[in-house]
Amino acid sequence: MRGRFSKPIFSSRLDREPYRAEIQRWGVARFLFAAVMRRLHRRLFICGVWVRPLSPKTPDAAQRYSVRQPTRDELNRALADSELSLDRAFIDAALERGDICSSAFDGDRLIAYGWRTLATAPHLDGLWVRCSKPYCYGYNAFTHPDYRGKHLSTGMTRMLDVYAAEQGFTHHIAFMSPDNYASVASMRHRDGRRIGWAGYFKLFGKVYPFHSPGTRKHTFRFYVEP
Repeated sequence: MRGRFSKPIFSSRLDREPYRAEIQRWGVARFLFAAVMRRLHRRLFICGVWVRPLSPKTPDAAQRYSVRQPTRDELNRALADSELSLDRAFIDAALERGDICSSAFDGDRLIAYGWRTLATAPHLDGLWVRCSKPYCYGYNAFTHPDYRGKHLSTGMTRMLDVYAAEQGFTHHIAFMSPDNYASVASMRHRDGRRIGWAGYFKLFGKVYPFHSPGTRKHTFRFYVEP
């Protein structure tokens, strides 16, 4: 009789390639930790909550790519590129809430984007994220796979920080899983610091958020929209 863990992890050499690359980049210990966290997050999501000062003087991205606020038509045209993971309903709802998008372009082609809200934004599993002034929240950042590694987020972050600073905000707040090593390193590079933990667990079809004292102090929380 086969045990529940007797099924091979990899069925072919191709299956192993992404894992091999991840091990080479982060090491075996971090790879195993990330694998455990991915399995855990099916029922229990835990993340670090980070705060960094706004940095409107961050250098622009490489001049080959332009960074600007896209028009609705540009966002709608980008829907045709399935690699960008954009959704029309999401775009309409974000713009209706007054959220701002910063995008990088290669010529007329939208190749990366990130969103910033000054109040609330949707998350997963029916949850929303809320924070209060002087903290703003960035979400749903994405770079086309063909353009990753080109530091496009630098220019987009600068634009969003300028926008938030003009509205009287002083800090950016974000959350990330502890196994999201690249994002954690980027946050630290921008003088970010972890101020607490937050998350939620799923039980009998319902979602229950939780927050550490430091997270509550900095106004960040997950909540279920009434």
